[in-house]
Amino acid sequence: MLTIKKEMWGVALSAVVALLVVKISLLLYRWSNHSRAGKLPSGSMGFPVIGETVEFSKPYSFDEIPSFDRKRMSKHGSLFRTSIIGSKTIVSTDPEVNFEIFKQDNKCFIMSYPEALVRIFGKDNLFFKQGKDFHRYMRQIALQLLGPDKYIHEIDLATREHLNSDSSQSVLDVKDAVGRLILEQMIQMIISDIKPENKNKLIENFRDFSFDLVRSPFDPSFWKALYNGLMVRSLDVHTIRCIVSKNTFKPNENSRKICKAT
Repeated sequence: MLTIKKEMWGVALSAVVALLVVKISLLLYRWSNHSRAGKLPSGSMGFPVIGETVEFSKPYSFDEIPSFDRKRMSKHGSLFRTSIIGSKTIVSTDPEVNFEIFKQDNKCFIMSYPEALVRIFGKDNLFFKQGKDFHRYMRQIALQLLGPDKYIHEIDLATREHLNSDSSQSVLDVKDAVGRLILEQMIQMIISDIKPENKNKLIENFRDFSFDLVRSPFDPSFWKALYNGLMVRSLDVHTIRCIVSKNTFKPNENSRKICKAT
């Protein structure tokens, strides 16, 4: 009698395990072959939730095509589907398709950004706003502000000053010098009457920003970059608020307390 019961329990357990295996296999199949209205391009979805984030986030040289794109282009063509950080994604490496997408101006495609960048810059940041004519309007402002004919003389003078000040150094880091020059000019254009010490503070904060945020959240450097980015944002917002409050209102006890806080 005991032997029969054990055999029955064994059969039942085997049936449950078999059902679970079938169910998981169906879920994996549906994940890899997701279908909606219309036909999606070929590709692979990787593991559930994680997708192909780890391989997508692998570093690569500036002058080479990422191995993630190269492998899938050779297998699926210039348009393929994948999953990045749990988000179903279609990747386009076709210049003509990309050009048409950019021409749409948010009519058929909505621009989006990684959640980590949104947290650092704030959801109300101008670059994250959506709208039919918003990005066109932002481009017009940028062209008016940074038009080459308008500021070529100032940029030329600033470049000469930087070269003269750095000429005494035995080694010149061109990338570092150009980055600092661009930040100085941008800050000066946006906040014309900023003090040198405030400008230097903003420059150092911007330079502490790390693009490790575009890596996988499973990479430890991602969380370090996220923390540093949030701290840099807090310092920049504090500095800009102090500058605006000093230039707009008469200094009082409350504004002095705010500007002294860290």
